Amino acid sequence: MITRRNLLQLSVPLTVLPIASAVAANPKEGPFKIFQSLDEFKSVRFGDQELSYLVSYHQGKNYGSGWLIHEVTDTKANMVTTYPSLNGLWHRLGVDNSRIDCAFAGMCPDDEIDNSSYHQLLIDYADKNEYSILYGSGTFSHSKTVLKKQSFSCPNLNGAGCGSNGTVFKFLNNSALKIKGGSGVLCLSTISGIKFSGSSTSDNLLIIADQCGLNIEKCSFNDSNNGILMLNESKGGFSEFNVIKESVFSSTCLSCLEYKIIDGNDSFHGTGVERCVFQSNKSVIKNSAIVIGEGCLVYNAPLNFNVFIDLNPYPIIKHNGKPISNFFGTIAVEKKPKTVVNLVEGNYLYFLGNVSSLTEDLHTDKIILCTRFQANSDGSANYIRNNLTLSGKTDSGDSVLLHFNAGESAFVDLTLIGSGQHYRTSLFVEIDSNGNGTFSNDKSADKKTFIDECLRFDKTTLVIEAGKANNFSWVAGVTFLSSRYQFMMK
Repeated sequence: MITRRNLLQLSVPLTVLPIASAVAANPKEGPFKIFQSLDEFKSVRFGDQELSYLVSYHQGKNYGSGWLIHEVTDTKANMVTTYPSLNGLWHRLGVDNSRIDCAFAGMCPDDEIDNSSYHQLLIDYADKNEYSILYGSGTFSHSKTVLKKQSFSCPNLNGAGCGSNGTVFKFLNNSALKIKGGSGVLCLSTISGIKFSGSSTSDNLLIIADQCGLNIEKCSFNDSNNGILMLNESKGGFSEFNVIKESVFSSTCLSCLEYKIIDGNDSFHGTGVERCVFQSNKSVIKNSAIVIGEGCLVYNAPLNFNVFIDLNPYPIIKHNGKPISNFFGTIAVEKKPKTVVNLVEGNYLYFLGNVSSLTEDLHTDKIILCTRFQANSDGSANYIRNNLTLSGKTDSGDSVLLHFNAGESAFVDLTLIGSGQHYRTSLFVEIDSNGNGTFSNDKSADKKTFIDECLRFDKTTLVIEAGKANNFSWVAGVTFLSSRYQFMMK
């Protein structure tokens, strides 16, 4: 019997290697047999320990070559490291103890080959036997979704990079790569160096469902409605501590990252983005770069990315999730002038970190920038908010200066500029425990009466009324004094 240990110890004599190279294209009788493809094995009987050289897994593709040794056995071939003959198995020689080449399972970067079934076979085998998978250069086309079946583990999927000689997964017919987990165990696996590409009908390119502890590194995503979907789909399932690192979402990827629940838990603890790039251009109308779906709780999650916006006025983050969702990190925005873009749209989002913007037309009224955050048992939050400098205009109606929360207080230095006039005052703003806001002016400030007439509170939102200050510009510096007081921060 040929065991895995025996195979690793076997070596092919050096004198045989040049012979194989010379006759591979035109096999003849010799000390070993040469086969052009796996199909030539199936109908022939061979003896024990016979040696052969395989030119290609598929006829004429010259991909998946290697040395094999025969064993007479009734064991079924796994079609990754063993292949069938009429009376036994051909074993691949020199198979690494921890890594498997995708070509061994029949994957081939050729437009005539649909890699779906071969890739599925490979993923199943690698996950069961704890192999990492190595993908070579070229484009591997798929017509069907490839599923890593439900388990607490996941193979490392290592491509050749995203350059001109890199690894491309091309998904057609709305297919994708789906990683299905068991939730609750960090798999500590990596998907790296792969360019994901779809078509106009692609919903997602990579789906992470109920898997935890997966890193996606140095990958790129192109030609799809969305790049990566984080999905809690099974009863009680959750996708936590999955991080996308140093990856690029091109302008043809209309949305980059989406969080969604079907029938799972609400938790996406620690699942986010580190040092990624989101691109856009004026010829493509994009969705939001990040979409937090209804009921999703994304918390203690990294969010560190650069986003390049041309003229598309879409919100960068669309937040329909739980109100106490929060991220930490740095967001850097570069955009063309003349279009106003909201950093966050929907629910208010807590963010522990910094925002850098190469434009004055980035609206941040739906993001709460803070240096410390505490979620409370009643669903509310305590936080230490960052000081802010805000600006805006009343040329298209009332302008929201800032949304406050119950229990907050702050000093606001406000300047109104318009109609050839310059008005400035200092305000003390206070929100009571019921969410009702009031303000009072600095008695020494000039034109305080005009400022009084221009401002109003809608519950906790301070608004500059366009009717009183039509077509005015405004600048406000906000210094926060306290947060809500029901739960103390310790």
